[in-house]
Amino acid sequence: MNYKVSGSGARANRNKDAVQKRLLNEGIRSISGFTNAVMQKHPELKRNFTSSVFLATTVNFGPRSFSPPHIDSDNRADGWCSDTALGSFDPDKGGHLVLWDLKLVIRFPPGSSVLFPLL
Repeated sequence: MNYKVSGSGARANRNKDAVQKRLLNEGIRSISGFTNAVMQKHPELKRNFTSSVFLATTVNFGPRSFSPPHIDSDNRADGWCSDTALGSFDPDKGGHLVLWDLKLVIRFPPGSSVLFPLL
């Protein structure tokens, strides 16, 4: 498998073991195949980046980005969306991930990523 792990010595070995276990997990393997399957089934789709399986990219530039509650009409049951928080901000004062339907406000510090099933 093609991946890198952080740490050195015993920590690197533990990290490598943890990554290996996750990569062999049936659920993780299934998730990773969804977008590849869509790309194979629909060759007319074009990749934004040659090294990425994600079909679309949206960038929200600050300083005050906001997305109102919404459901994406193009969502597919066999797809995933990834959100990543980038930039320099205090995650206690902003940058929260709000899941309106679940009534959850989640602290989402810079560098955080989350995958959403497109249901």
